[in-house]
Amino acid sequence: STSIGTLTAAPLFLAFGYYSVFGGSALCCVLALLYLGFFVKESLGMKVESEGAEVSCASEGFPLQEGSEGGAGYGSTTQSSAVAEAETENWFWSSVKFVFDSFKTIFKKRRGPRRTILFLGILNFACYIFTYNGTEGTHRYAFAQRKYGWSEQEMSTYLFDYRVAYLVATWLVVPLLSRVMKLPDPYLAIISAAVSAVGFCLPAFTDRGVPPEQTTEWLRSGTFVLNWFSLASFVCMLSPVTTIATRSIISQTVPTSEIGRVYSVLALFS
Repeated sequence: STSIGTLTAAPLFLAFGYYSVFGGSALCCVLALLYLGFFVKESLGMKVESEGAEVSCASEGFPLQEGSEGGAGYGSTTQSSAVAEAETENWFWSSVKFVFDSFKTIFKKRRGPRRTILFLGILNFACYIFTYNGTEGTHRYAFAQRKYGWSEQEMSTYLFDYRVAYLVATWLVVPLLSRVMKLPDPYLAIISAAVSAVGFCLPAFTDRGVPPEQTTEWLRSGTFVLNWFSLASFVCMLSPVTTIATRSIISQTVPTSEIGRVYSVLALFS
């Protein structure tokens, strides 16, 4: 969806201006909100309803589990009180408590080097996000505009092409490396980080001190430009693998019940 949006944004801007781009984005958000509101079912509500149905069945004389102690209706009082407590619990304080519990999960003692690996994984994820904010945001467009003289049309085509390269990397290259070549997750993270570092440095150290009209261009077809800048992005096609491998490594250092809390801490850096 991001690729389609970046590909169509420049022609819309050229034909109708900024209002068409931001208006189209707002319309897509409204449609997504309507779809979530009317067609996506709430799993938590379904769970509460199923628990209420179990309680009513137990009160009518049907045991909750076959062979359970207490016979008919056993456990109905406990479940009904649990449901009532969940409904009346203050959502704000429960959210605050969850945040503190998440950080306690990060710093708790673990067997062997697991806590150190967890710290390094979170640091690696944070460093990637900090770099991502600089390479994916307005900084990159300002760099391409000042160094290469690109317009919105070239930038839109570039964004579409490199996101397609990301899809190729995550859907084809990663399965080839992990399933066919049997490379473990730490090797995938090292390879993707090393290749991405080379790709990020290429535009900075090429065509230095050259006016935009004299920069190197190997191919220009319409709004597609193949130069050091676009080549560097194709080199960085494995960049998203860094976070994928990091999440996989982190999930192997903590129990399954703690993965959600650890990922909530990672979300703070996103």
